[in-house]
Amino acid sequence: DVTGLTWKDHEYSTSSLSPGTLGWDWFSLQFDRGTALMLYVLRKEDGTISPTSAGTFISEDGTVKTLKSDDWQLEVLDTWKSPTSKGEYPSKWQLSIPKLDLTLTGKPMMANQELNLSLEQKTKIFNFLENNALPQNKYYQYDFFYDNCSTRLRDVLEEVLGDELVYPEISGDKEATTFRELIEEYLVSMPWSDLGIDLALGLPCDKEADFREMMFLPDYLKDNLQTAILLNDSGERPLVSSQGLVLAERIPEELRAKKRVNWIFWILLVFALLTGYLVSPKKMAWFDVPFFVLSGLLGVFILLLWFATDHSATKWNLNVLWALPSWLYGAFLLIAKRINRKFFKIHAIVTFTIMVFWIVIPQSYHQAVIPITLALAARSWSWQKLKFNVSKDTHAA
Repeated sequence: DVTGLTWKDHEYSTSSLSPGTLGWDWFSLQFDRGTALMLYVLRKEDGTISPTSAGTFISEDGTVKTLKSDDWQLEVLDTWKSPTSKGEYPSKWQLSIPKLDLTLTGKPMMANQELNLSLEQKTKIFNFLENNALPQNKYYQYDFFYDNCSTRLRDVLEEVLGDELVYPEISGDKEATTFRELIEEYLVSMPWSDLGIDLALGLPCDKEADFREMMFLPDYLKDNLQTAILLNDSGERPLVSSQGLVLAERIPEELRAKKRVNWIFWILLVFALLTGYLVSPKKMAWFDVPFFVLSGLLGVFILLLWFATDHSATKWNLNVLWALPSWLYGAFLLIAKRINRKFFKIHAIVTFTIMVFWIVIPQSYHQAVIPITLALAARSWSWQKLKFNVSKDTHAA
């Protein structure tokens, strides 16, 4: 039996598919023992599967196995028919992969929401989507917060319905929520993903999201549309005619439990402090070189996301204040045995100062940044606190 958290990637356009292909099914599974499976199935008009369908299985040791379309069998075991639109959807699958001795049965928890639109409004939306599917219109510049697959649905409704679509007035007493806080609601059981996202996203992520902007997340799109109304000459009516869960099986609470990895970095800090006080820095080069290299590479990566991409969410990333690219030069100094006490002293002071002014920095740092930054400061300070007879060591070598 397999139980876990999943998401549904809803397809509302097939314009990018090749002729003769109706749609696709995509499965991505991560198992407790560390293995993972991903595969996609391209469905053709004649009911067969495209031979270009493929998959990947990652074993516990990281070995990657490529799966071809004839390596598995996918069978739809059940369907669900909407009582309103009469549309029929797959609701249960069995996936068999003989070469892996693996058979899985999947049954999703699927949210159901249907809109209270007139025939005229439905026709307008259909015409809009048909025009949007034209070659000159179907591509767009993706933006994580402001123009993604969720906001596009909101924008279609706003474009077609115009002034007929009205959002509720939100009380000023409602607690403000930033984009970063909204994302973190979905990462409570994925601490490493939470850390990675906090390191990659910059200051724009800490902007407060208004009612409309929250709809960049599908759950908020669904919930916020539920409160919207449609106005016309005859009065008003709810935008949503029905909403609920179909095929619902509640996710066990333990799967939603918050997992933390911060303790790993606090151990790192204790190690950095103890070795900085008790161990000669020259004996710690084996640790400091990779530590400084990783920190410097992170800084380079942050700058690339900032200046070399069009993603607005990765601009003005103040993590670069402690993940300085110049840590790479520090690693080079240690490898070359050219100890520059001034360099390490300045870096230790800079990183420690970041912690002193933590509260006034406008960007919300991940909690793991505290021990990481202090560990950098401690290890950097250890290289400047004593004078080393570098020339003597060099001649002896």
